[in-house]
Amino acid sequence: KDLSALLSGHAETWDSEADKLRSILSETGEEGNKAVPDFKSAIQLAVQQALAEAEERMEDERRAYRQHLDNVRQELQESEKFRNLLMRQSELLKDQLRESKLAIERSKQAHHVEYLKNITVKYLESNDPTLLRALGSALSISPEEMSRIEKGQAKG
Repeated sequence: KDLSALLSGHAETWDSEADKLRSILSETGEEGNKAVPDFKSAIQLAVQQALAEAEERMEDERRAYRQHLDNVRQELQESEKFRNLLMRQSELLKDQLRESKLAIERSKQAHHVEYLKNITVKYLESNDPTLLRALGSALSISPEEMSRIEKGQAKG
């Protein structure tokens, strides 16, 4: 459109040049109006065609970019869905791992409690000093505490 304004600004120059060419042709005996085309109209037509072609190319490019943008948006949505799925799976696996660790710990504690019960029962039945040391070891009794217990047993 700016080009059209520029061209129309030079219309007088083109008309003047066309008139000169017509007068030259009329001197040679040819009819100027038929021999020399209207430059202004021809140039305007060429400019309009070039602009139309450029606009068509730009519109094609816009359509291609819009399609590409739509494709990228769709891929992004799919990636987000997949990421969310992976995050949920990760959380579930973490929960299962915590539960498994707790179950293992409870099992160890239950086994340990059962072991302590058995040692205690045997010690109380037999009053065997070796069982007292096993009981002390299972309860993580310090050597000082064990010494006090042994002294107490010796008195009693």
